[in-house]
Amino acid sequence: MISNNHCRPGVSLGLLLLLSAAACWGEADFEQTEVTERTYPVSVIRTVSLENRNGSIDLQAWDRAEIQLKVTKRVKGWGLDQTEEILKEIQVEPIHEGETLTIRAVWPNHWSWRVRSTSVQYEIKLPRRMNVETTSSNGRVFSLGIEGKQRYSTTNGGIQVQGSKGSLEAETVNGAIEIDGASGVLEAQTKNGSIRIKNIRGRLQAKTTNGRVRASFSAPPDGEVALNTKNGSVRLTLPSQTHANVFARTANGSIATDFPLMVQGEIGKKLEGNLGEGGPPITISTVNGSIRISKLG
Repeated sequence: MISNNHCRPGVSLGLLLLLSAAACWGEADFEQTEVTERTYPVSVIRTVSLENRNGSIDLQAWDRAEIQLKVTKRVKGWGLDQTEEILKEIQVEPIHEGETLTIRAVWPNHWSWRVRSTSVQYEIKLPRRMNVETTSSNGRVFSLGIEGKQRYSTTNGGIQVQGSKGSLEAETVNGAIEIDGASGVLEAQTKNGSIRIKNIRGRLQAKTTNGRVRASFSAPPDGEVALNTKNGSVRLTLPSQTHANVFARTANGSIATDFPLMVQGEIGKKLEGNLGEGGPPITISTVNGSIRISKLG
C-alpha cells in the first residue's frame, strides 16, 4: 500500500537506450529519461559544433581517433502521455558538412502545461587537437584537455576550462568563468559574473560588468593583457621576472603593487609605469573596486 505521494522510478534497458518513468500515487508525477550513445570517426572532421538549450555540455579530450557522444534527455511532468510525447519530439540531430560535425538539439514547437521541465545534456569525448565551438543557454559548459581552437558561448550558465592549449574564447551572460592551466591567446567575457583565471601562459583579455577579476600567470605574458570590470576588484599575479608596461585606473578604489615600478606621476586612482625593462602592455581598469598587482609566490 502506498501511503504518500512519492515513488521510485522504474528502469528498462535497450541496446543504446535507457528509458525510465516514475509515477506517484494521487496526482501523477513522471520523469522520463532517455540516454543514447553514438560514435563518429574523425578522419575528415576538424571541428565539432554543439548547439543546445536547457542543459549542460561536458567535453573531455582523449587519445582515440573518434568522437563519442552521450546524450541524456529528461522530461518531468504530471502526465505520462504528455512526458512521453515531449521526450520523443526532442531530437538531437548530427549534421556532417565538410570538415564540421554539428550536433543540434531540436525542441518541439508546442508544450503541454503538464510538462514541468525539460533538459538535454551532452557528454562528449574527442581528440585533443579537435576544434570546438558551443552555443547554448540555461546550462554550464565544462572542457578538459582540449588543444584545438575553442569557442564557448552560453547564457545563464558558467564556463569552466581546464588544461587548454591554443586559442580560447569563453563568453557567457549571468555566469562565472573559470580557466585553469591554459596557454595561448585567451579571451573571457561575462556579464553578472566573476572571472577567475590561473596557471596560464600567453595573452589574456578578460572583461565583466558585475563581478571581480582574478588572473594569475605561471610565466611572463608574451603579449597584451587587458583586465576590465565596472563593479568589482581586479587582482593580477605575475612572475617576478615579468617585463611589461602597466596602465591601471580606478574611479572608486585604490591601486597597489608588489613590484618596484618606474612610475609616471603618483599612485592613486591612476598608475602608469614599467615592470622591469618594460614590454607588452598590461591594462587594468575598474569603476567601483580596487586594483592589486602581486608577485607570484
